[in-house]
Amino acid sequence: MNITAEQLYNDLWAEARPGFEERLGSSLNPRAPEMLEVRFAALGVTSEDTVLDVGCREAGYAVQFAQQFGCRVVALDPMLRHIEWARAKVTEGGVGHRVTVLQGRMEEIPLDNDAVDYIWCRDVLNVVDLPRGLAECFRVLRAGGTMLTYQNFATSLMEPQEAERMYAAMAIRPENMSREYFEQRTCAVGFHVRDVERIESEWRECGIEQGWCSMDPLLLRMCRMRRLEEELVREYGRPYFEAEYGAAQWLVYQALGKLSPMIHILEKPGTSNTMRVA
Repeated sequence: MNITAEQLYNDLWAEARPGFEERLGSSLNPRAPEMLEVRFAALGVTSEDTVLDVGCREAGYAVQFAQQFGCRVVALDPMLRHIEWARAKVTEGGVGHRVTVLQGRMEEIPLDNDAVDYIWCRDVLNVVDLPRGLAECFRVLRAGGTMLTYQNFATSLMEPQEAERMYAAMAIRPENMSREYFEQRTCAVGFHVRDVERIESEWRECGIEQGWCSMDPLLLRMCRMRRLEEELVREYGRPYFEAEYGAAQWLVYQALGKLSPMIHILEKPGTSNTMRVA
């Protein structure tokens, strides 16, 4: 839709539309990121279950689940530095008897078949070999078990050059940014997609309202990086600059709708396979 200058200045911006600003000035009660843990708890994890945390980083969620549910948790990550952080976190949390930290990749999970009851997978799937990783999760999950994934997908608003720069800077596999590709791969390995929930920009909205994730520092950081780009690249290198710039863009792109965070609830056959999109 193309708007003429006459329409813009003589009509659209000539007079305020009653109620428009008032509606935008009132909170829509956006949900916070903690909803993800609430969704996981609603799956029915008990003290008798074993949970696999894929890509655990410092094992914050693994420790939380062990404390909250009294369950056993396997915290898996391929990065040695993350493993060191995770072991320290487990010791600090006093759950060493319930949390096992393992170094390993999602594509080659060092567990037996049907070894876990639930899988937690947050912010991992964009950088892995998705078919192999999902197949391994399917293998180690018991029949009737459930996997929760949180992943950002690119939308039609993401321009090709923007995507190319961000994906290269953040080790992202471009095909994994497609929701269609992800859901095709999950079904191909045998999972049923039980539930899908769009988050869109809601967490960013919540953070701005509540003050824990203002866009101002991110935008200011990006503005300064643009002005200092030549100096920063010379001093710290292009890869570091691009990774830091991409990380700042990530949250801004969520707010702009170029990235769409989504929750998928996947089940291994043995439970309902009805799909609902919220």
